[in-house]
Amino acid sequence: MKNPNSASNIVGVSTALLSGSVTRATSTSTSITGFTPDKLTSASIVSQSSIIAQSGVTLRISFTPKNTLRAMDKGKIQVQFPEWNTGVPYISGNPVCSPVSSQMSSMMSCTFSSNILYVSNPVSSDQTGTLLTFQVTNFRNPYNAKTRTGFTIITTDEKNGFIDTSNGIASPPSLTVTGFAQFSLVTVDRTSGADTIVGADSSLDFLVRVGLPMDAGCRLKITFPSDMPLVSNKLTYV
Repeated sequence: MKNPNSASNIVGVSTALLSGSVTRATSTSTSITGFTPDKLTSASIVSQSSIIAQSGVTLRISFTPKNTLRAMDKGKIQVQFPEWNTGVPYISGNPVCSPVSSQMSSMMSCTFSSNILYVSNPVSSDQTGTLLTFQVTNFRNPYNAKTRTGFTIITTDEKNGFIDTSNGIASPPSLTVTGFAQFSLVTVDRTSGADTIVGADSSLDFLVRVGLPMDAGCRLKITFPSDMPLVSNKLTYV
């Protein structure tokens, strides 16, 4: 028996005892369930911007289906995003999906809900074993340079039955951005009443507005000019 073309299918089975062209006995129908999706051949997710926490970014998603992804409304794609920005949406506003590789359909559309991107009408013709690439707009990059894992790309049929998944493949999709974001505000001034005599020890006030989420335990690195070296690390937080 060849397994069905999606994990949601329930296969009906019935048996009959024939004698020539006459049915002597037949069983009641039963069914086979519990099918699981196959693994994608490859999958990757790449941000088109390397700047940490930047919003309005274009995200490029590529994968190679092992089993057939049907054309138009017969096949669909789901992309599950991991948790990382508490209270901050991954995609701001309405996402726009568009084809990159020629096999993807110009009629594709997408919605984003509960950290899942749903893509309809993904390909212009049935695709098996071909690298497919599309992009989605209005993405927000991770808020630090850690490699982010936990993405899952899934192909489905018209009933949203799973076909292929990136779970368990050798190189699952991940995302890393390393470009420094800009502070929204930085000011440096002498502390009120600080010594102004040349060569004397003094103190400075720093006002830094980050403008993006920060992990607990993160550090602030300040580089002092060579002619004004730091002589004491006594810090006061206001």
